Amino acid sequence: MGRMPAESQAGTRRTMRSPQWVFLGLMWGLCAPAEAFAQDSDDAAEVPEGEAPVSPVLLPPKLLQHADAAYPEEAQLAGESGRVILGLLIDTEGHVKEAQVIEGVSPSLDAAALDAAPGLLFSPATRDGTPIPSRIQYAYVFELQEVEPEPPPVSQFVGHVLDVDTGDPIEDAFVTLVDEAGKSISLGVNEEGTVSAEDLAPGVYHVRVAAPGFEANESEEELIAGQQSEVTYRLMEVPDAEAYGAVARVSPPPREVTRRTIGRTELTRIPGTRGDAIRAIELMPGVARPPFGAGLIIVRGSAPQDSLAMFEGLPVPLLYHFGGLTSFMNSRLLDSIDFYPGNFSTRYGRRRGGIVEVKARDPNEKKFSAVLDANFVDASFLVEGPILDNLQMAVAARRSYVDLFLQSILPSEVSVVAAPVYYDYQWITTYRASDHDRLRLMVFGSDDKMALLFANPDDALLAGGFSSKTSFNRAHFSWSHRTDEVEQDT
Repeated sequence: MGRMPAESQAGTRRTMRSPQWVFLGLMWGLCAPAEAFAQDSDDAAEVPEGEAPVSPVLLPPKLLQHADAAYPEEAQLAGESGRVILGLLIDTEGHVKEAQVIEGVSPSLDAAALDAAPGLLFSPATRDGTPIPSRIQYAYVFELQEVEPEPPPVSQFVGHVLDVDTGDPIEDAFVTLVDEAGKSISLGVNEEGTVSAEDLAPGVYHVRVAAPGFEANESEEELIAGQQSEVTYRLMEVPDAEAYGAVARVSPPPREVTRRTIGRTELTRIPGTRGDAIRAIELMPGVARPPFGAGLIIVRGSAPQDSLAMFEGLPVPLLYHFGGLTSFMNSRLLDSIDFYPGNFSTRYGRRRGGIVEVKARDPNEKKFSAVLDANFVDASFLVEGPILDNLQMAVAARRSYVDLFLQSILPSEVSVVAAPVYYDYQWITTYRASDHDRLRLMVFGSDDKMALLFANPDDALLAGGFSSKTSFNRAHFSWSHRTDEVEQDT
């Protein structure tokens, strides 16, 4: 008898370990049809006198392929567990022809074991080397395992309190956050006018910012799980009641959201992107698209070249391929998109528009998977999975094929020598040297070509052409070190 290795167990996320199996093996009787036994008896009777009869050599069946039994959800909720022993009839090809419950636990667990039994595969039992039918006992073990509940999702809040006239930080200001249940948190700002709060429950908070000598500011902020909300508040001084005069102010908005983050889950749910996650940027407030063919974005009316697109910290010339049909990155490899419509860090250089920073996830470390996607414009594939226990890899590529059918849809008198073509590729390898260190190598690139040549010997007006090309190739190596005290990215 043996138990199934833990790696082969599968289960649901709730309470649960998938049923283990136990091969109770042999006989519930290793047997052949009655005619075979009768023939053997006749053969034994014909043994010459003085010679001992030779007993047949019987070998039991052996398991070649196990079939997991699904743990019924109602059985998990009811706390049902135990071992279901089945009686199996195995044919001469090793398939399960019949299964019945010999020792059951409950109707739902018994049914789950019976449903899984036809998927079992054995090497058949043999008599003197000849396959024969046999009967054995086989057990499925259903065990409940308590799973620690996941910690509740949290979010972060960062606020900057500045003087609306001078832009200087207000050191003696304080910020009060009140959640939907009425619980309040009061925080003081530091010398730089910054206040931060971590491990806050997601939801809508009423925020009040006040400081001596300044008018208070009140607003509503929505904190999203797993994200940091960073907001700038500008306070106006209380006017002097004894002073005479008039002041005209054109003040900036009292609050400025300086970062918007779209996580992996949200990227897959945003409508209107046609399956391309990076196109979610076009749906954000203040973002517009230039004319067809440019593949750039316009942020708050600035010129396209005043904005910057980055992938894993490296600048890329274009977010989208020719005509803005699709982005340069396979959406299934994205982890998040950070969009800065303004007030971004100086590390992005002298930009007057916005910043789009795209980040990639690590390859799947549990199983191999492959995805092939084809449409009327292009085709792409993605293959990812573990190479070793601590080494994973993902490879993706895409190529358009407009050039393959463009000639067939144009008039016969127009000769097209070349057509729009684009392709992109990504290769990501992650190595986890320890629980605190992760090394990652990324190689990616994109290429867009547009070259058309029209030739018509009968009409000179149809002769001519144009061409353009944009391409980039990047390699990126990073090292991340994470401990309870230190976070370092290189």
